[in-house]
Amino acid sequence: MIMARIIVPTDYSDMAERALDQALLLAQPHGDEVELLHVVEMTPAAEYSAIRNRIMAGQTMEEDRLRDIVKTRIKALGISPLVRWRVKVLYANDFMDALQKRFKAAKAKLIVMATTGLDKLADRFFGSSTVQLIGEAKLPILAIPPDWVATPLHKLNFCVTPDQVPAANKVLSRWAQWLDAKAELLYLTSLPNLAPAKADSPYPFRVIKSPSETPLYQDLVDYSEGMRETALVMFVHERNFLERIFDRSITKLVAGQVRIPLLTLPAAA
Repeated sequence: MIMARIIVPTDYSDMAERALDQALLLAQPHGDEVELLHVVEMTPAAEYSAIRNRIMAGQTMEEDRLRDIVKTRIKALGISPLVRWRVKVLYANDFMDALQKRFKAAKAKLIVMATTGLDKLADRFFGSSTVQLIGEAKLPILAIPPDWVATPLHKLNFCVTPDQVPAANKVLSRWAQWLDAKAELLYLTSLPNLAPAKADSPYPFRVIKSPSETPLYQDLVDYSEGMRETALVMFVHERNFLERIFDRSITKLVAGQVRIPLLTLPAAA
């Protein structure tokens, strides 16, 4: 019986390979299944049936390539070859839409995706696909940053405000149990005199004072620098068009710069 399904989209890049490594390490202990997914975007060929048919005729080759990747990574990680996995090739006009539909159809629990960060000029304006998907606030995503070396995740640092603690308690208990990880609540504030009462939570609650001249997202990135076997966890809220233009999401900013995995959960989850 499959406990949960983890979807890993791949574009055959080294970054996607690191995301696959992390997903395999998450899945192995509890018998979860990893699905390596490749989406072939069909927009340029959609109007030409001959081209479309020729592209789709390569599905078996694509699947074989995906299988070889999974087998290679399992061997490189030194984990049990009995870990559950499968491959999937989709042909769609839009990657984001195809991924969201596949997540629902597969009844998946998590998407693990690589992020390019914000180092490239284009990404400073548009963000990587992972960061864009995080901004949709619809799916739970574990974003794997550049240069991350896959490792079991033994701790979750959940970034909250005091009013989010009740919701965080419920959500964090499920994820900590699934990942078999310890959990801690983090609250970053730039207000020097703020000393909130002990949070009503079964998890440790740490207040981190932030210099007022430093953006909160940067403090969070700096705080997590060098951590191992740890993931940050943040709620992400759906935002309207104007909010996306004039009020940039802290979660997306963190996702673009943090150097440890970031688990983003829809606030409605």
